[in-house]
Amino acid sequence: MNRLTLACATGLLAVTVAACSSSAGASARATSTPSPSPPPSASPGGLVLPSLGNSDTELEKLIPDSVGAVTLQKFSMKGDEFLASASSSNETKAFLDALGASPADVAVAFGYGVDPSTQAAVAVFVFHAPGAGTDRLISVFKQSVDDSTASSSSPTYTWQAGTVGGKSVQVGADAANAKANIYLYATNDDLFFVSASTQAQVAEVLGGLP
Repeated sequence: MNRLTLACATGLLAVTVAACSSSAGASARATSTPSPSPPPSASPGGLVLPSLGNSDTELEKLIPDSVGAVTLQKFSMKGDEFLASASSSNETKAFLDALGASPADVAVAFGYGVDPSTQAAVAVFVFHAPGAGTDRLISVFKQSVDDSTASSSSPTYTWQAGTVGGKSVQVGADAANAKANIYLYATNDDLFFVSASTQAQVAEVLGGLP
């Protein structure tokens, strides 16, 4: 799994990819399941994710309320809130510097949910960086993921261009786990990360994005 390298996106995504890939093969079961909760506070490498609130409800609106039978819980925070937290790192600052983005202007939002009947999981993360631009958001993030995995025992993603849900995306594939793909899509100054248990869920999410 990736370490936390930028505005908590990589850590949250790593936790979610694990949840989505492990639940993809789960069979439906009748046992009671509690409502979805935020990702665990501890991420790989001993890093602690910040407590998520709802600091940017407008950004949260870009994330769907539901995907099929999965209802998403939404959270958001401003960049300066993250940098002031215990989870901040030099890598986070370097990422923002590479984008030319001010922490005060950056915001992140996250939606996560699980279908209690099938355990199918969906996660959508959006990173807003005014002035960063579509191509730069994708290229700088991909480089951050690659740098992170190169310095740890995390899986290494192979990137390929593709079209899913009518959107042009970058697909990050883990050769060791075909169910752990991540999908990057950028528009204007927003970068979306999508991970889900099924391709149909991914297509539904991407198809509904701006």
